[in-house]
Amino acid sequence: LLMVGPAGSGKSYMAENVAKACGCTKMYTRSKVAFDTDLIGYMDAHSHYCPTALYRAMKRADGGEKTAYFLDEIFAGDTSCLIVINDLLSDGRMTFPNGEEFSAENLVIIAADNTSGCGATNQFNTRNKADASFLNRFGSVFVDYDKEIEKKLAGNYKDILEFVYAVRAAADKAEIDIVCSYRTIKCMRKYAEAGIPAVEAVEEFVYQNKLTEDDKDTLRQDAKITRLISKGNQYALAM
Repeated sequence: LLMVGPAGSGKSYMAENVAKACGCTKMYTRSKVAFDTDLIGYMDAHSHYCPTALYRAMKRADGGEKTAYFLDEIFAGDTSCLIVINDLLSDGRMTFPNGEEFSAENLVIIAADNTSGCGATNQFNTRNKADASFLNRFGSVFVDYDKEIEKKLAGNYKDILEFVYAVRAAADKAEIDIVCSYRTIKCMRKYAEAGIPAVEAVEEFVYQNKLTEDDKDTLRQDAKITRLISKGNQYALAM
């Protein structure tokens, strides 16, 4: 299974539930693999094998235990990583550098990323492109933010929710790399309940101390943001 969606949309949480639904008794997780050795391990200078989460997952699965392996940000590493996973899915088994070979019959592979394997974007410029044969081995689902969850997180602070929706749309349109996730809404609500000024909430949870002044100006001038400013939304005014 390949889950694609924005940062903070709950892909990792969903992976845990998918593993449970598949009858897996344990899930091993690896994020941002850089090279194929992060998957298959390696022999050190003393001829000792250095195992990985994939090795442990496959060893357990080979022993008859239904096991899940979750690979987060699958397209962020070297393309050799995609080749390893592709070969595993194709052959149904894998031989590791120490000579051990395991079957993948009882292994459930779950992957996730912010992109769909189509290559780098302005927002995620380190992502690799996957070929069609690799993508065809996965069932793909898009995991977006759930509006009902967001309404519950915002509670009576509808101005926070309106603001987050507008910022997301403006950032996507301008391809500005910011994350307005469930956590953003939750934290902004806590600030509001504590009486902390809106300008501090925007700086901390929207700008996140990483946006340039040009990016901030671009967001401020977006039509959705200016509409909120005219309505008196305190968070839009705080921008």
